[in-house]
Amino acid sequence: MHREITLPDNYHYHFIGIGGIGMSAIAMALLKKGCSVSGSDLIDNAQINKLRISGAIIFKSQDFRNINFIEEKYFSKQLIVVISSAIKKTNKELAYCLKNKLSIKHRSEILSSIMQAYTSIAIAGTHGKTSTSTFLSTLLDLCTNNSSSIIGGIQPIYNSNSHIKDTKYLVAEIDESDGSASNYISNLAVINNIDFDHCDFYSNIDEVISTFKKFAYNSQECLINYDCKKTRLNIPCDYRWSIKEIKGIEYSLIPEEMSHLNTIAKYYENGKLIDSFIIPIPGLHNLSNIAGAIAVCRINKIKTKD
Repeated sequence: MHREITLPDNYHYHFIGIGGIGMSAIAMALLKKGCSVSGSDLIDNAQINKLRISGAIIFKSQDFRNINFIEEKYFSKQLIVVISSAIKKTNKELAYCLKNKLSIKHRSEILSSIMQAYTSIAIAGTHGKTSTSTFLSTLLDLCTNNSSSIIGGIQPIYNSNSHIKDTKYLVAEIDESDGSASNYISNLAVINNIDFDHCDFYSNIDEVISTFKKFAYNSQECLINYDCKKTRLNIPCDYRWSIKEIKGIEYSLIPEEMSHLNTIAKYYENGKLIDSFIIPIPGLHNLSNIAGAIAVCRINKIKTKD
């Protein structure tokens, strides 16, 4: 069974750059759990408007006066300043927080603390993690009605990037762009693929692989896309999925017919044919992401088709 989130009610969370797709998702999750939240951003978008409607205090500038206001309004609470790696030390608001030695947390630390209250499924990979997270969230919701999610995209089923309830499962999309993927501890780590990206942070592919290795090591179990050579050769895992191979693979979804509207595929577990699926989404990349989502469900003993 899941555990209740034990986020201290004497904390106030202030996000510098609250409008980002990842930051806004975490901020909304905190609001839905009853925490007090504020944030600043130089832009205004749909996510900021949703946060404002949900009770967050939003500042349209980024300077020390925002912090002064929050400290005065929430004088009885401990202020936690939340940042992403996109916020540089030259940011005036962050510079003030650093100068005054306020408590500053990276967004990965806050998301990781939320994940500990659930059976957490952490989706990572250089490409396709938002799609995989969306497919999995939708599948879990349809099959169990017992799933929450925090991802870096708007999920059609919720019309939100943050769906938080008192559920067993939590799907969390993990950002590897700044090396913070190694900060997470999850029940199941899912790695779509590994490629050399984010060269403003990583110097070479070996550094990227090292981040994913740490991410996998910190999790109780690991599921990988066997079709990605770099992932297959470098990440120790408990489970594999494939849309190409059947032998020696725990979860295979092999395409039989493809069109611009859908894909018909045969589904195998441990080499044994289980069923045929008609998937109303075209494309091999989508088929692979869906195969990963099905694999997660089956690892957790969830039926995806009656």
